[in-house]
Amino acid sequence: MVKKIMNTKSQTWSLDLMLGVAIFLALAVIFVFLLFTQTDEFLLREDADKIYSQFDLRTNPDGLGLFEGGSISREALEKLFIETQYDQIRNELGITGEFCIVLVDNTDGLIKIGDKYGFGSGEDIEISEGIFCGDAV
Repeated sequence: MVKKIMNTKSQTWSLDLMLGVAIFLALAVIFVFLLFTQTDEFLLREDADKIYSQFDLRTNPDGLGLFEGGSISREALEKLFIETQYDQIRNELGITGEFCIVLVDNTDGLIKIGDKYGFGSGEDIEISEGIFCGDAV
């Protein structure tokens, strides 16, 4: 008669090892997902930086330059936003979403562009309480 001797320690260790590897892999997948997932805020900031660099004469002298440093040329601003269509500027900037460009003074008061507050897609973007992008003054 042959007796089978089962070593339960090796089976338990093997199960513990598999469980540990599974937990490690799950945590690694979650970490990589969180690390490489872009949030809406990140994408919005990326678009804002893209717009800023396109309008800055120092970084893009041949582009849609409106300002250099902290000074804005009112003539260039009104010319660009009054004579140029929204879709054309959006394509030149390479922006995929909707946007609204708003100017504010030192006291956070809105500055009009031509006869409107802001330039961009006005239906959905509220720039101040009850004032939407592109509303007439």
